Amino acid sequence: MIDKQLTHCGEPAAEESMRFFVNKITQGLTSELSHYDLRALVLLGGYGKGEGGVIVIGRRCRPHNNIDLMLVVGDQDSGSIAILQERVNRKAEYLERQLEIGIDISVITESKLRSMPTRVLWYDMKKGHRTLYGDDSLVPSIPHDKRDIPSWDMRNLMVNRGSLLLISYLCFNRLNTRNQTHLKNKNTAIRRLIIKHTMKAIIGYGDALLYFGDTYHWSYKEKQKRIVSCLGASSRFKEMYSLAIRFRFSPDYSRYDDCNLETWHTEVSEVLSQVHLKCESVRLQRADLNWGDYLETALSSLSVEQGLNVKSIGRCGLNVLSNHPGKLGRSSSVKTAMGYYTSNSQTLIPLLMPLIAYAYPGGDLDYKDNNFLCSHFGLKHFEYERVVCQYLKSWGQNFDQNLWSVLKKHDLQL
Repeated sequence: MIDKQLTHCGEPAAEESMRFFVNKITQGLTSELSHYDLRALVLLGGYGKGEGGVIVIGRRCRPHNNIDLMLVVGDQDSGSIAILQERVNRKAEYLERQLEIGIDISVITESKLRSMPTRVLWYDMKKGHRTLYGDDSLVPSIPHDKRDIPSWDMRNLMVNRGSLLLISYLCFNRLNTRNQTHLKNKNTAIRRLIIKHTMKAIIGYGDALLYFGDTYHWSYKEKQKRIVSCLGASSRFKEMYSLAIRFRFSPDYSRYDDCNLETWHTEVSEVLSQVHLKCESVRLQRADLNWGDYLETALSSLSVEQGLNVKSIGRCGLNVLSNHPGKLGRSSSVKTAMGYYTSNSQTLIPLLMPLIAYAYPGGDLDYKDNNFLCSHFGLKHFEYERVVCQYLKSWGQNFDQNLWSVLKKHDLQL
């Protein structure tokens, strides 16, 4: 039985409801997996931080966000872990249907968890989590410090949140082609998805601003306070962030019933475009950075970004042998070409997202970047919808496996 606070509001009804869901999940998972070498079942995300959001449905508080879990087990080979992950997923799907909530769960061995390099995810996990079952001292004992988070990892978090805006582009296309009378319920679900994704994007960009301003914190409550005094945040972004963080804690979709979501989405994208550029100018040490020279500047830093050690050099060597269909501009520097030809999907995709989400809609995508995107994605001509779909496919394959379930749930296709 968990006795620590799970929700931001901390109200008795909300806490009682969340403890019910969390305890049901804990019992369901651990009872079925008791013969495995379970070290710990850890609650992550907002509820792990004790700052989860709740939504009232039929006078009962329910979780607004998915329940994020990590199951830590003793050392096993990769095949055994894959089988265990599949079994855990099946059990989680059963519990999702039974409790009518969303559950995301990953399985990892203790040795692998201890060997993971510091990233935003692991730092947040260490500072904000709840151990539901097993060894309470396991997660706190793992050495992750904020100063060890690499800048490209925070950039990737910003890209992951920004990519949600591109899913919204698909949503708008679907809303604009649907029969509004016969598909009202589905349209409502898609509108809610757009709102939720936009709020997540705003909060993620706030994380990046705080990080590149050297004031990042794992707690949503503390981040809310720090954004107010963040020198890198515009007054418009601060206003958006305040609304987004309040929405995360206590979502009110009805506020947006009469809102033109496309207009709102465009306004948010314009503000986030400037935040993205500001953060990248700090990371790349280019105060005069603009979208016109962004790709070449970012590519030219890739080789240094990947470090100079045996592992990274070997990885870059293998990358050179892989296919690189993108056509760089004739004036591209040697460093830019070196960065591109030693890149792979994990290092290249994050550089493409702002060009697609911000530079093109804003009219700042020049011919060479247009040509690069077409050649990279195997397109003869630049068609925005096809570029968005190709990008999302790559992003889903390399960064967010949850994309496919979101698309399926909302009947969206790439």
